[in-house]
Parts: sequence; C-alpha cells; structure tokens
Amino acid sequence: MNDPSPRKRYWPTVVPVLVVAAVLVAGLLFAGYLYLPKMVTDRLPVTQIQRLGFSDFKGRISRIGLRRTAAGPFVFGYADRPALSIHSIEINYTPGELRRKKIRCIRIRDVAVNATLGPGGITFPGLDLSVLAENGNTNELPSAGPSLLTAISLDKLEIRSGMINLTRGASTYKIPFEVDLVPAGPGVTKLDVHLRLFPRDQHLTLVAQVDVENQKGWVSLDGPVIDLDRFADLIHLIPGMDATGNVTVHANAMLKLTPFAITDANVDLAWHSGRLAYASAIIEPGRGEAPAVLSAVSRNLKTWRIRGGGMQLQTPAPVAMDVLAATVNLDGDMRAMAGKAELTVLPFSIEGPTPVSVKESASLTGFDHGRGAHPYRCAPLQPDGEWR
Repeated sequence: MNDPSPRKRYWPTVVPVLVVAAVLVAGLLFAGYLYLPKMVTDRLPVTQIQRLGFSDFKGRISRIGLRRTAAGPFVFGYADRPALSIHSIEINYTPGELRRKKIRCIRIRDVAVNATLGPGGITFPGLDLSVLAENGNTNELPSAGPSLLTAISLDKLEIRSGMINLTRGASTYKIPFEVDLVPAGPGVTKLDVHLRLFPRDQHLTLVAQVDVENQKGWVSLDGPVIDLDRFADLIHLIPGMDATGNVTVHANAMLKLTPFAITDANVDLAWHSGRLAYASAIIEPGRGEAPAVLSAVSRNLKTWRIRGGGMQLQTPAPVAMDVLAATVNLDGDMRAMAGKAELTVLPFSIEGPTPVSVKESASLTGFDHGRGAHPYRCAPLQPDGEWR
C-alpha cells in the first residue's frame, strides 16, 4: 500500500496549530480591545493638564482599533459646570499611516465651553487663568516639543456641534460654533484654522494661521451681514440706547503666542440701514446706497486711530457727519479723544419756507478719568468747536 502524500501526512498537524494560533491572536486582539483603552486612560496626562490651570480633569479612551480610536467624554474643570467638556473624539487612520506617524482625521463632537462675563472680564469655571499666565511667563507650560510636532502628520481636525455658553448675571447666551484645522506644512507646526460662529443665527467667520514653532500668527474676522435686531436685548443693556439695521464687519490682527498679545489690529464697519438712538439723539446712515463707515487702527489696542463718515444726525437737529477723524487713547485709567469732524447742517426751515444750511469743521477733544458706570464721558461741544 502506498504511503499518503506529504500534504495529507502533515495536514492533521498543521490544522490544529493554525486553529491554536488563530485562537491566540483572537484572544490577544480581544484582550487588547478590552484592556488597552483602560491602560491608556490610566496614563492620561492629568497632572500636566492641571498645570494649565484646570482644577480637575477626567477622560476616557473607549476603543482602540486598527483603523479607528474612539475616546470621550473629557471634562476640564468642575464636574457640574466645567470650563470645557468634550463628548467624543474619533481618530481615523490606517496601519500603514500609523507606521508613518500620520493621522488622517480627528473628529471632535459635542464640545461645550462655559464662561462667565462679569465686572472683571471673562472667567471660566474651574480654570485659573493666572496659573496659565504665570506658567507662560516662566516657560513652564507642558509642551509636546517641536520634534514631536514636526514628526506627526495630520490631514485635518474638525470640531462639530460646538457651543459657547456665556453667562452674564441671570442670563445665558449660547453661541454655536464649528472649527476646521488643517496643517499648512509638514508636521503640525503651522496651522490654518477656520472658526465659524453663529450668534443668534448670524454668521461670523474667523480665519487664523498659527506658527507654533515661531510663536506667532495672524487672524481675521468677517461678518458679511449682521442683523442688529437679533441683539436688541444686549443693546438695551445700555440705558436709553437702541440700534437697528444691518452691519458688515471685517477685522484682522497679528498674534504673539507667548506671552499672548494682539498687535496691528484693523477694524472696518459698514452700517447699511436702520438707526441709532441714544437719549434724545437719533443717528442714521447717509441717504442713498452708500453705507455709513467706520474704521479703526491700533498697534497695541491702547491707542486707536478712527476715521468714519456717511452718518446723519436727525434729532435734535439735521446734521450730516461727512468726515470724522480722531485718536482715542485707552491706556491706563485715563481715556482721551482728540480729532476733527466735518459737519454739514442740512437744509431746514425757520418759521417759513426759506432753507438754511451750514457746513463747518469742528475739533473734538475730550477725556475721562476712571472707569465708572459710563464707558466714556466728556463735556458738550462748544460753539467754538472745542469739547470742554
């Protein structure tokens, strides 16, 4: 009788080995699926995050796979009302991309930023900004280091379903937002950031480019059409003030990251329709299609050069402001303004049909000591053109 072929001879031995190997691999993958997320969770940099000024931090890695890692929730600050909370983070990649230290996409969803607006400015619950400032001045902030930022490759990071909850007294204002972040070069040392804000269903777009390695960047803000009626409750916080119409805004500035500073700011506003009422005065954009315009330029956010025109004072007297050029100083506790306005008294009647009009230039000077209930105070404009 002939001996069985080599294939048939080794088949009974190979099959059990393959089965055992498959079971072992499956067991390792299953154990990694169950226990690897917990091992990574236990090694999250809680201490380093607390050094940023957060009172507490909690997070969880829920799944680590060959093509996707899922994590969340993450809570930065107090558990009941954190400064920042993230419901989920999803990281997409392939095994080949991981070998090249490349991440295809990071998706962050359901982000909440909580803040409070008070007399001292904006504060975040569970975040001590003084700690962040102190560490920034002493260069003790935890950092991934330029070598790691250069080594990692990221195609895109996106944030969806974001919400800023800004509390002022008993009122809370909600501002939805979205973010797209794309590296502008190799690694993640240069970033292009697109932030879209939707306050009261209005659309604001903030575009920034950040150079992490050189600690600098620039930012621009665009609001194509902002309906002031949507913000009537905020405008009415100033007693006696009302504003309506549509406003277009464009602003840009340079950024310094450490220590953080904003320089070379430019702001352009165009007021297309509506009116501004304060006390007994009513101001409207000029007649025709041309909007009222206002531009402001500052190198340090303390001294501003302002130029505007195209506005008309309707009451108590019809006066057109053809050109306004002024310098406003907001440095320290003294605020001062000096400049020039070209005014035209529009035709009106004095007990008869005879029209009267006057065109004149007036110099503007004023100052204010302290920061009381009114943001700016000055004496009335005198007939000789001085504010005193």
